[in-house]
Amino acid sequence: MSYYVGDIPAAPLVIEPARGGDPLDISDYTVASISLIDPTGIPVEAQPTATIVDDEGITVIRVTWGNASPFAASGVHVARITVSDDAGHKLRMPAVRLAVDTDDGWYTVDDARDDWLQGPVSDVRLYELLQVAKKEVIDFAPDLPDGASVPLSYRQAQLDHARDVWNASKVDPSTGDDGDDSFAVRAFPLDWTIKQRLRPQHPGRPTVAGLPEGYVY
Repeated sequence: MSYYVGDIPAAPLVIEPARGGDPLDISDYTVASISLIDPTGIPVEAQPTATIVDDEGITVIRVTWGNASPFAASGVHVARITVSDDAGHKLRMPAVRLAVDTDDGWYTVDDARDDWLQGPVSDVRLYELLQVAKKEVIDFAPDLPDGASVPLSYRQAQLDHARDVWNASKVDPSTGDDGDDSFAVRAFPLDWTIKQRLRPQHPGRPTVAGLPEGYVY
C-alpha cells in the first residue's frame, strides 16, 4: 500500500493477519491497538485506530484514519499492531509497512507502475528500489542548481537503475537462477548506458602526446 505526504485516507486499511505468508487466526482476540511509526522511528502525531472485525467469515484488522494526516514525511512508515483479549492475552502481529511518496519531480510508485509493468508487486519494495536508484543517480550525475526541476534523463536513469537493481537482486549467486522468493536491496553499479545518459562523453579528435598544439598528422 502506498500514500502521499499529506494524505488523509477516507477508506479504512483492511489487514488480513498473516505470518510468514500463512494466515494468522486472531478470532480469539477482541481488542486491537496500533502505533504508526514514521521513517525516523518516531510515532506519528495523528495516530490511526485499529479494530478487530469479521469480514465475510475472516477476522481482520480494520485501520481507520482521523481528520489529520498521519503522513507528514515521505518514506516507509511502519504500523505495529497488538491484539489482546479480556483475559490479558496479547499477540504482537507482524509489522505492516506503508510507502509514503512525495511529488518532488522524481519517480513515484504510481509513476513507476505506469512505466514498469514487470516491477515488484509490493509497493514498499518498489518505493525502496526507486529511492536507492534516486540516491545513486544523484551521487553520480552533475549537481543541479537549487530549485531546478529534475531533468528527464535523470528520471529515466532512476527507473532504469531501479530495474537493474531489482533484476540483480532476484538472481541466486550460487546458482544463477532468477527467483522471486527473496528480496534485498543491494548496492549495484550504474550501467554504462545510464552513466552515458547522465554524463555524456563526446569523443574528440585524437591527440598524440608531445606534439605541438595545432599540429596536423
